Amino acid sequence: MKKKILIFNFCLLFINLSAQNQKFMTFDKNVDEFEYNWTGNILFGNNFFLGDLYKKSSQKYLSNVSLSIEFNKQISSNNSIQFSISSGNNSGQNNSYENNDIEFRSNFSKFDLSFRKHLNHNKVEKFLIHFLTGFGYFNGNGYNQNNEYEIWSTYFPVGIEISFFNKNDWGLIFDVTNCFFLRDNIDNYINESNGNDAQLSVNLGICYKLR
Repeated sequence: MKKKILIFNFCLLFINLSAQNQKFMTFDKNVDEFEYNWTGNILFGNNFFLGDLYKKSSQKYLSNVSLSIEFNKQISSNNSIQFSISSGNNSGQNNSYENNDIEFRSNFSKFDLSFRKHLNHNKVEKFLIHFLTGFGYFNGNGYNQNNEYEIWSTYFPVGIEISFFNKNDWGLIFDVTNCFFLRDNIDNYINESNGNDAQLSVNLGICYKLR
């Protein structure tokens, strides 16, 4: 119940930020004209788990993949807010602990709210580069040594997006994002010597403008 309340409040925060931007932000079209519009992304790609059990990829499970849907709200000529929903899987293996193989796999969902900075504003209109960082919530079910466990953590996403729009207001997007978890038990194994777990995602997809 607490997790559902947290996700609900997270969505309310995003809606409130969008409403505040529409209500209070004004601009002079004759000086600096730009659109306060929405854009969206649909992405599919690979996950690379960077935790205690990542040194040797597991051969028992399928590739680690995820699907993401993102909505971006323009708040100024070179700044926007992104709300992202992703679902996917992780797996990993490490055989360096006491000469025994330790494996894990998991299914997850994650939600994050990020600030996007347009890095090449006023240079190439159709070719866009954005830096993003924010705050998110990660939840799922994991399996380690035939034991099932629940996964949850908050995290900080940091990434780069490169997108290209054609004349029909849709195009391609490439995204690289690293999620830094605030916990070290995503793989149900804690080793304090190498810090908290992380997850690197490399994605390719389509982007589109919502009028």
